Amino acid sequence: LLLYLGDRLFRLDLSIPDERRTLRTIVFNTFVFMQIFNELNARRVDDGINIFKRIHKHTIFIIIFFITVVVQAIVTQFGGAAFRTFGLNWYEWLACIGIAFLSLPIGMNLSFLFHFNLF
Repeated sequence: LLLYLGDRLFRLDLSIPDERRTLRTIVFNTFVFMQIFNELNARRVDDGINIFKRIHKHTIFIIIFFITVVVQAIVTQFGGAAFRTFGLNWYEWLACIGIAFLSLPIGMNLSFLFHFNLF
């Protein structure tokens, strides 16, 4: 959906090669951040709904989480030809993270449905 509507959302002219690369970078970055936020949803394998319960006790998880975020930021901003990425501006970063953040409430709602056998 983002690949097809992103040019309008971010006011990109896809006839310009750099703006095509920008849209592909936005899609890639959003996908990776969805996976990063999904790490939070996936850390609870029991029937619990609160994905943040005792997260402060799992220092290795927190370290890996932040390393993943930093590496993703470096790859996105400075990956260039090696990763076929194009540096994003602050608005594009906020949009990527905001869209990806939606995976948290979706995952929590799915956990809620499974917890009460509604699904």
